[in-house]
Amino acid sequence: FFARYAGEEWFRRTVFVFVADHVSSEKFADATRVFPGDHHIIGLLYTPDGALRGRYDEAVSQIDLMPTLLGLMGNREPYFAFGRDLFGEQTPEGGFALAYGGDRLLFFDERRTTGSYRTDDLRREHDLRNDPEAAALERRVKAFVQQYYRHLEQKDFTVE
Repeated sequence: FFARYAGEEWFRRTVFVFVADHVSSEKFADATRVFPGDHHIIGLLYTPDGALRGRYDEAVSQIDLMPTLLGLMGNREPYFAFGRDLFGEQTPEGGFALAYGGDRLLFFDERRTTGSYRTDDLRREHDLRNDPEAAALERRVKAFVQQYYRHLEQKDFTVE
């Protein structure tokens, strides 16, 4: 594909996005048998001009793709998104279902926290769901879920 179309004008102006839609069922390494390793997928953004280089090692989600691509294309118009532009926005303090915030993972069933662990507690042996950091992250997750469903119900996907 790349060899065939590399000379086309549209090819030079294209951002190619390669991302898995789910985690492989094949888990060979110890780190991929437990959370968060069992939720890691590969993502790659490629521009033929080589403008994008390096690695982005923070936790991201597939919902970050649209805002990131809009940012790369130079969009300055307002838009509605739950994700963030990875190259144009600061990392948020909290995340969402399975929530990630700082050094904390929060498992949430859309109503309540079912577990909270430090990111380095790979075997989930020390549940910290009753500490203040977990409570703060849970409030952010609940706000996210509430906004998400409100916008879906009202078919409200634009900025006013």
